[in-house]
Amino acid sequence: MPLAEFKPIRAEAEGATLNDLFLAIVGGALNRYLGSKGELPDSSMVAMVPMTLRGSEKGGDRGNQVGFTLMPVYSDIADPLERLGAIRDSARTSKRVTDAVGKELARDLLEYLPAPVSEALLRNVKLPGIGLIVSNVRGPDVPLYMAGARLVNYSPISIALDGLGLNVTGFSYAGTMWICAVSCREMLPDPRSSPSACARASRS
Repeated sequence: MPLAEFKPIRAEAEGATLNDLFLAIVGGALNRYLGSKGELPDSSMVAMVPMTLRGSEKGGDRGNQVGFTLMPVYSDIADPLERLGAIRDSARTSKRVTDAVGKELARDLLEYLPAPVSEALLRNVKLPGIGLIVSNVRGPDVPLYMAGARLVNYSPISIALDGLGLNVTGFSYAGTMWICAVSCREMLPDPRSSPSACARASRS
């Protein structure tokens, strides 16, 4: 999806970010997809959204420094601009809560708990409505080359975690956002029909 097309849409919802638009796209795709199956929940699905904890220190060999927050994608709202406005408002609330409790809370909780306890938490403690992971990663704004060959396609493939049957990752590169969805076949037995639903939602 060309990033230039995001700008006029952001103007329709003052204060909306690129990440808000990405969440709105995912919520719209779920609305269309689950609605076509007759399985759309009355309330919004909630996404686990990873976020970097590295701050301004991007370089060095510090490994991944990642926490997460929870965000509704408002899959229950069919109107795209109404959905975007709701996501924008929830994102502001989520940021205030995260700033208050500390971005590192979730990471540190899992890091310092004994392994059997942290594994049990990840497997068994699920808040109602959480069924997917949504991650938006900003990549380079300029084309990358290797030995004179230009990188033209970027597939941001991630993983579906235990109990979370869908992972949707967006990666922006050289003016284009690439979106990839990975699903658990037992929880989403017909993933081939999902890209068309995502495409229709993005055009909305």
